[in-house]
Amino acid sequence: MGSHLTLAEGVDKVLKILDLGLINSAQVHPSPPQMWVKNKFSNKVSSKLSQLSNHKSLEKLFFHGIYLINLASPNKDLVSKSIYSIVAYLELLHEINGEAVVFHPGSITDGAPIDAGLGRVAETISTLLKAQDWKPNSILLEVSAGKSHVIGSQLWHLSKIRQMLGNHPAVGIALDTQHLWASGYDLKNNLDQLISEIRSLDLLNSIKLIHINDSKTSLGSHIDRHENIGDGLLGREFFGKLFAVGDFANIPFVLETPRVKSLDGALQEIKTCLNLAEFEFRRKQS
Repeated sequence: MGSHLTLAEGVDKVLKILDLGLINSAQVHPSPPQMWVKNKFSNKVSSKLSQLSNHKSLEKLFFHGIYLINLASPNKDLVSKSIYSIVAYLELLHEINGEAVVFHPGSITDGAPIDAGLGRVAETISTLLKAQDWKPNSILLEVSAGKSHVIGSQLWHLSKIRQMLGNHPAVGIALDTQHLWASGYDLKNNLDQLISEIRSLDLLNSIKLIHINDSKTSLGSHIDRHENIGDGLLGREFFGKLFAVGDFANIPFVLETPRVKSLDGALQEIKTCLNLAEFEFRRKQS
């Protein structure tokens, strides 16, 4: 179990959360996610994040890329800014011995066919891979909540990109429960079908992170609106079942709900999830 943790309340308070030993993975924004990364990260930032990555309770520290990234754009300036931002995160990640940088591949903005958009993403990631010999699964492409022009709104998009890259070991996949639901995957009522599709696309071994979010919006809404666990349309029962899926046993579940915007809220959500997981475990045992 893990959570996105805000750095706004200070690293010391984040360390106190980790001291409780309730989570063994975490995700942070190393910089404001609404702004381009224009400079390499300072030693001060590196030192601060090293305190987290070296914490005794933490096995995996993920970075979430900025929200402006678009590798499917025909705009070369936008793509260049995206590459710089990702590489800056990757270099910082490796400096502090973090796990991976997760980001959304982007969207097609010029009406190009979906295959052309997938090709642009694969070509740009290929450029990223040439920048350095990145370790396995350093780059995680996240499932998106949008319509068909949004890369990652369907699992086959991510499978096709990986194929175009020769299934390069540095590139993995991140799922997101709200995004899958909003994109039309009825994981609440047919979780087995989702797992079956993941297997048929040969993606299971590529999934290295699962963002857990309830949803404010309906199935197939194509709208990205996260809700706290149990307060949305997916519901508590679904998350209990999700935590018990054997295929996901070794994959970190990381909270991204509205409540985790504060560290006290994150702790509340973590405890909710742990209770749901324990309840499901006891139910199966009985």
